Amino acid sequence: LSLRKRDELASDTTLRGIKVSVSNRLAKVRVKGTLLAGSANPLRIDEASGRYLGSGPSATRGFQKFTELGMPWTVATDYAPNTGDCLTSATCSYAPDNLYGAQFEVAPKGLRFGSQASLLARHLRLSEDVVRSAKEIITASQSFELSHFADYGNLYLEGVGQSRRYEEENRGGYALYANLDLYLGDVTLSAEAKHYRRFYPLSAGVSVNRAREFSQIQYSSPPTTEPVWTDTQFEFFNTCVTGARLRSDWELNRRLVVYGYLGRFDTWAESVSNEECEISTANKNKVWDAATGVELESTDGLSNQKLRLGIRDDQTARLIEDDFGPTNIFYREVYTRFDLLFHLSGPYSLQLIGWHRYRQQTVGGPLKPYGQGQQQIALELAPSLNLAFSFEYDLDPRTPDTYINGQLTYRVSSASNLRLFAGQRRGAQRCVAGVCRVFPPFEGTRLDFTLRL
Repeated sequence: LSLRKRDELASDTTLRGIKVSVSNRLAKVRVKGTLLAGSANPLRIDEASGRYLGSGPSATRGFQKFTELGMPWTVATDYAPNTGDCLTSATCSYAPDNLYGAQFEVAPKGLRFGSQASLLARHLRLSEDVVRSAKEIITASQSFELSHFADYGNLYLEGVGQSRRYEEENRGGYALYANLDLYLGDVTLSAEAKHYRRFYPLSAGVSVNRAREFSQIQYSSPPTTEPVWTDTQFEFFNTCVTGARLRSDWELNRRLVVYGYLGRFDTWAESVSNEECEISTANKNKVWDAATGVELESTDGLSNQKLRLGIRDDQTARLIEDDFGPTNIFYREVYTRFDLLFHLSGPYSLQLIGWHRYRQQTVGGPLKPYGQGQQQIALELAPSLNLAFSFEYDLDPRTPDTYINGQLTYRVSSASNLRLFAGQRRGAQRCVAGVCRVFPPFEGTRLDFTLRL
């Protein structure tokens, strides 16, 4: 489970119930156990669209009737009568999920063994996809971590099994994941590998047809081995995949780091519908992903620059048709990302943030390759004010070409702020504090006040 509040993106996946955790040290061995149970509580209102998650009496049972008190409810309109049944009421879009979890860890010095299990239980299913149509999903794993072995690095291994129970049958899947970090003087090597078969994230009990904006809410996040901002794993890429990524960081001096990585993956659930993860050439996509970059920090630590150049090549093992004939190209991209912070003087700093891409997408994309990106320039008056202007563009002929916006942020404290936004923003995946979400296009003015206590 990965239940956590996501205030910065108004995407909240918390649990209302009970959690008990006990930790003790026996000799040189630390022992920890955790139990939790409750009803999931995703945020019910999507700010951008105004859509809300409405539930109803037929969608709640047991203690859910208390945990759902005061939450949005299904309503009747002139065009959508309230039938009293969440399955047929058009404004009933959420059936609460019950979640149960347990974890037990034993950690001698330098080692950690963990056993984890979770149960997602539903009594009403509002969508017919492979995850949301399951009555119960049991996920259990065994993990092993070896830290600071011979002072050269860390090793983490985990094996997971998953059982999904439907009305008339059970289906299963599994996942294997490994991470290795090696510290070799000025060079750090990192390797991630994964092997997933019919392994699905725990999607919330949302009606996808009635509230598509909430379709991405899930209570678990299987490792992707990709950077958090990556949006090029299409369809069910990560449910039936085998591959690895190797990264090397070279510290040339205390302020300059050069790095590069190379990833290679085979997936059988990206360009075809393949819920049962059938391994065949007809379903296969071969993906290469590579990047190189540099990170530089000034002597006083007040300025730093980060630059990355990358490519991605995703090809099908079979020929697919586009408007120009048969091809193996499913997706290709060349991109650059940078975050350049320059300290000017006193409390003033100048920041340039950009992400520029040249993309080609055979299935679901425009007929020809196109450019897409965004460029932001910001003036920072530490620690209170930030004034930023952005220029965004999308040369996909199906969307407007350019978007211009500005925003002013006043930080009341390190945890609270007031933000004024005015202008246009293209629809795209945006990441804040390591959490990513797809935002729809927006044009207008909005004022946000965030208060964290």
